[in-house]
Amino acid sequence: MLVCLPIAVLERVRDRTSAIVILIRRQQMLDSRSKPSLIVSATGEPVADSARRKPQARSARRRLLFLAMYCVYLVGLGWLAVRGYYWIRYDVGVVSHQLTTDELWRIHFPKLHTSGVESKPLGRDDGHFDVLLLGASVMEQVADRLESQLRDEMGDRLRVYNLCTAAHTTRDSYWKFTRLAEKDFDLIVVYHGINDARMNCCRPNEFREDYTHCGHYAAIQKQLVGGDVTVTELALQEFGRLIPLGSPKPEMLEFGRTIKTANAFRTNVESIVRAAQSRQRPVLLMTFAYHLPANYSHAKFQQHELDYGEGQYEMEAEVWGRPEYLRATIDAHNREIRRLASEYKNVILIDQLDLMPSEGRYFSDPCHLTDEGCRRFVTNMLPGIQRAAGLLVADSPSSQTGHPDSSANN
Repeated sequence: MLVCLPIAVLERVRDRTSAIVILIRRQQMLDSRSKPSLIVSATGEPVADSARRKPQARSARRRLLFLAMYCVYLVGLGWLAVRGYYWIRYDVGVVSHQLTTDELWRIHFPKLHTSGVESKPLGRDDGHFDVLLLGASVMEQVADRLESQLRDEMGDRLRVYNLCTAAHTTRDSYWKFTRLAEKDFDLIVVYHGINDARMNCCRPNEFREDYTHCGHYAAIQKQLVGGDVTVTELALQEFGRLIPLGSPKPEMLEFGRTIKTANAFRTNVESIVRAAQSRQRPVLLMTFAYHLPANYSHAKFQQHELDYGEGQYEMEAEVWGRPEYLRATIDAHNREIRRLASEYKNVILIDQLDLMPSEGRYFSDPCHLTDEGCRRFVTNMLPGIQRAAGLLVADSPSSQTGHPDSSANN
């Protein structure tokens, strides 16, 4: 999914330098193979061999000097590109320095900064209804529509903090919520299910419950827990990734047969639910809706022979894993969501898998939504959010302890 600009710049520097070295070596080989013609002086005498070699030696030295200067230029250009990238995108200083913890959080999870949630004081009696959205690209699709419809009912009392980011898993939401542990949200909405499936595409002995077998999470763990790091170190670590956060490598797809993520998925979501429960705050959990036709194949998807509609995203199932393994994994994750809803009294469950018909007019690919799908998805959410708002307004013992079952919420 993801190619970071600094990586692209450094790879371009490497490729350009390699090309220059190859050209110089090729020219040297041609020079060595060619037979020099006899050179004579003005008097007709042959010129000494050492005299003939001097211009060639000077020419070779000039080429090497040019190569060295050009390499320095490319390295400097790459360095400036990396620094500029982090400065423009993450507001991290260009001058070489150790990155602070705040800067590292900003780099890994920029929406913590751009949403303004870190700087906003949130309190139980602040006159606002503060909603935190945690999820990935599907929640990104519906976030604006959801906020617009809620604002029609709540007006300026509503504040929505959308931290949803494409490709993120429950582990990313765990880290984001860890950063916001002291914030008192009125409602936390969590929607995950498919991206965690990518974490299964590794050898069984490589899998880690905290997903650190993926370079993205290994870097987060090392940097946010271990301390400061420089911008250069951060960029170079991109080359040392283990399995990618994006699409699995083809040779790893078969390992997705074994579902290894169910417990990790539950652990990450449960940590959010428990923290909210300690503050007597509701969490809206949703099962993950998907549409994988019985006749799905990669070729049919590429040829648009399936019933998927048009939407913002059109991604084949193989972006997450083999279709048959993907179904089983999402179903396993949905079981954990339902179990959490049955075990925690502060959880409001919206069964999107049941409420979203498995039809192409609602889905543009296995999980992303068409415009009609976005409308229906938000409509399904509204009763649960309205109930959460009502619970907070009532703030009664019965509202805090009454457990919603799936039928009540749907």
